[in-house]
Amino acid sequence: MSSSPTENVGVDLRTVSCWEYGSIWLPPDDCCDEEDFLGAGVSLVPLGQLRVVSAWFGDANDPEMRKDITKEVSAEHLVAASQRARLEIPAVARRWGDPASFRLKQLEITYEQRWLDPDRREALLALKARADEKAQSNADLEPLLKRLSSAMVGAVSGVEGSSLGSTSPRWRQLGFQSSDPRTDLRTGILALDCLVYMAEKYPLATSQMIREAQSNGIDYPFAVASINVTQHLARYFHLVKDAFGCPMDPASPRAVHRFAGLLHRLGGEAIEPFCELHAAVMTRLHCNWRRRKQEEPQITVMHFSPVLDETLKISRRFCESARMLNSSEFRSLVNETEVAPVLTPPVLTTSLRPDEESKITESVQATVRKVSETASIFGTYLHGVISERLVPEPTGS
Repeated sequence: MSSSPTENVGVDLRTVSCWEYGSIWLPPDDCCDEEDFLGAGVSLVPLGQLRVVSAWFGDANDPEMRKDITKEVSAEHLVAASQRARLEIPAVARRWGDPASFRLKQLEITYEQRWLDPDRREALLALKARADEKAQSNADLEPLLKRLSSAMVGAVSGVEGSSLGSTSPRWRQLGFQSSDPRTDLRTGILALDCLVYMAEKYPLATSQMIREAQSNGIDYPFAVASINVTQHLARYFHLVKDAFGCPMDPASPRAVHRFAGLLHRLGGEAIEPFCELHAAVMTRLHCNWRRRKQEEPQITVMHFSPVLDETLKISRRFCESARMLNSSEFRSLVNETEVAPVLTPPVLTTSLRPDEESKITESVQATVRKVSETASIFGTYLHGVISERLVPEPTGS
């Protein structure tokens, strides 16, 4: 059976086919159950509303030797949908007749599946517009660069005044590849939105990460990494189509539905949820790369990609299960750790030689240092959150 999807925001137009004696399974209308995520007055609609666009059975190459079975398949789907059941459509002549005698026949069905209501779709399209609008030709480019310069001037050494300048080698210290940051902004303006948001919302943590990224011990281009993370997250949420080389599988309709609902509740043009997720992923990425460099000091930035891939996979797993009732929920992604359980060493029943005991002690101490350093960057990341004078966001029950 073959399948060729054409994706749109909140709508999938999908054509599936199989040869004679095979079957096509149509998913139920409500294949993404959100009942477990109802709470705090959030109203969620069923996902996966499906409409059969066309269906035929017959010769694969000659349209004259096909039978149109769109009405029959649509009727069967309505019955299955009322029972929230999958529907099997068999490709057999005894069911549909034989429009192409003595030829191998094919069954093909095209269906449209909508899984976003109009409000959620409009909110997601507003964010998609920021991901699509090229930064280099966007009217917001220069104002955003000035804001980034003002927010991060303290993280760059040897700067006098309150600006990095329009073009200057100092931009390299922020992690751009040249003295002109515009040359790296070949993506949508959303990449710069996220950098500015993180710099202004979490200035202490962002400055700390930038300074550490400049050091010989860590050494990676912070701004370039941030732009890449934005693009990967945009692909994940179906905001941009180019997914070549992206380690994150596209978000499930369930995750996009919840994320679009959060965007809608915060206002049609809100980008805060996406920027909060970006800030959390960048902080997690920085901590992961720093830990890897401490474990293997000989590796270089050429080994950065596997750490990025690992971080993005962890981020996807987090998003797929997150409730997404408010933007602050993404901050908990930073605090997830796999090394915490080894902080308590097992009780040994046999005696150890002094050299063995010393090795175990050094190992535990090294682990404690790594966790403490991650806690440090996490603490500065949350400093802005704790000090904000904002009305507390509602949390789910």
